[in-house]
Amino acid sequence: MGLAEKDSSLPVCSECMGSYPCRNHKGSFPVWSFSHFRGPSRDLVHSLKYGSSKCLGKPMGRSMGEVLPPARGAVLVPVPLHKGSRRAFNQSREIAKGVAEVWKTEVMEGLAWRLPRSTQVGLPSSRRKSLPKDAMRWKGRSDEERVVVLVDDVCTTGATLRSAAHAVRSSGATVAGAIVWSLAKGGTIEV
Repeated sequence: MGLAEKDSSLPVCSECMGSYPCRNHKGSFPVWSFSHFRGPSRDLVHSLKYGSSKCLGKPMGRSMGEVLPPARGAVLVPVPLHKGSRRAFNQSREIAKGVAEVWKTEVMEGLAWRLPRSTQVGLPSSRRKSLPKDAMRWKGRSDEERVVVLVDDVCTTGATLRSAAHAVRSSGATVAGAIVWSLAKGGTIEV
């Protein structure tokens, strides 16, 4: 069963953040979110990401894994930290570890940013969408049999996930979809 085949929550289109499947974006993939980026959900992300509360990542991921539909045989690939990030750990990796426990799959760190990039926090939607599709690269070996589910903490415009998917596909692998802790459709994220 693929990620989009189970009706547990409604995914959005990776291109426009509208309904999935999307009539306007045939090559898009589904993005499943556990929550909306507000209230306690937002507070948890901020504690994990900026408060260095690494211990929150796995429980958040386990919660996601229990609610979001798994993709059989897929590996979880977290979005990497930006080059030069001062964070002590990758919050997306910690979330992916929790999901992996529930889904009984593995976490593979196969992505890397090509160039140093500053955080997108506070940028308007138009600037977030301008991320080039080749901003990331696949750093592992090619594998046409691999099926990947991308993992991130927050999705606003989908640009980071689209860039990650482009890198994964360049390795020959298939992107079944993406899962995120919270969805902030097209808005600017403030800290």
